[in-house]
Formats: sequence, structure tokens, C-alpha cells
Amino acid sequence: MLKYICLFFVVMLVGCDSSSGPKTVNASGIVLLDNNPVDKAQVVFIDDAGQISANATTDDAGKFSLMHNGEKKGAVPGSYKVQVSKTKLTSKEGGGTEITISHGLPEKYASIATSNLKQVVPDSGISDIKIELSSK
Repeated sequence: MLKYICLFFVVMLVGCDSSSGPKTVNASGIVLLDNNPVDKAQVVFIDDAGQISANATTDDAGKFSLMHNGEKKGAVPGSYKVQVSKTKLTSKEGGGTEITISHGLPEKYASIATSNLKQVVPDSGISDIKIELSSK
């Protein structure tokens, strides 16, 4: 019986190996709106075929590090369309229960169809991605 329990754990460890799947490389950078860092923005990279994605959330300084499928550090090398969004929650003055949800960035950046943002992640990785957004 102990032999089967050990075998079970070995199979589980192999199955949970984060090195499986496509090769990823470091992909990190900063999001700026009118040259100011954007905190708590959701950054999504979707490859041109719509098959592969990577995403991240910016920190207080606007910096991000992509994760492939939310599990593996980095992104698969390739050409991507990029979307950036930020959701703002505003509660009613006086502590009411009414909450308003709005875009914290110009809405056009929230979709790959309208953002016109593109980025190549080279085989060697990239640590200086600069996503520059404009409120105009």
C-alpha cells in the first residue's frame, strides 16, 4: 500500500511540473498614461493567432511582469496585440451601498480590437517594455 501512495505522489509532482508547456521568457515593463505610471492596471498580451496569452497587473509604480496562462512566469516569444484596462470602483458619498464601476483609462485601450498596441517578445526575453497610453 505504501508503494502505491508513493507512486501517487510522484505522479502528482510530475503532473504539477511548471516547466511543462511552451517555453516562456521574461517579459516585463511599465504602463504609462500621459507619461505617468499607471497602478493596478490589467495588462493582457494575446498572440496574433489568438491562441496564446499572458497577463499581469501593474504595481504602484506602473511596473508589470507577465505570466503565461496565469501560472508560469514570462511569455511565449512571439508577436502580440496588447490591451490595458483599469477598473475604478466608487462608492456613494456618506457610506451608501451604491457602487459605480468605471474605466480608469481611456476605453479604447481595454480591447485588442481598438487599442492599436502591439509588442514583440523576443526569444531572449525583454525587460523594458514601455506601454505608453494617452488620455487625448
